[in-house]
Amino acid sequence: MSTGSREVDRILGGGIRTGEPTGVSGPYGVGKTCLLQTAAVNAVSRGDAGAWLIDMEGAITTSRILSIAAINCRHAVLNYAHYLKR
Repeated sequence: MSTGSREVDRILGGGIRTGEPTGVSGPYGVGKTCLLQTAAVNAVSRGDAGAWLIDMEGAITTSRILSIAAINCRHAVLNYAHYLKR
């Protein structure tokens, strides 16, 4: 599944593996949340996948996910991208 970045997809050997959990870690402010929110939007906008985001820092907001999504896929994002907050 594409992360939305060709370079990150290349580094990961083609993107994020589907069907299994993927963890992302790193220092504050490097883009972990943005990367995963973008990947989730990419997954659901294709219509063939859903996404779960587990937020351990309280950084994920529905409004940010919707701002990443194109207007024509907002309905799909709300129906298929789920997140859990700690």
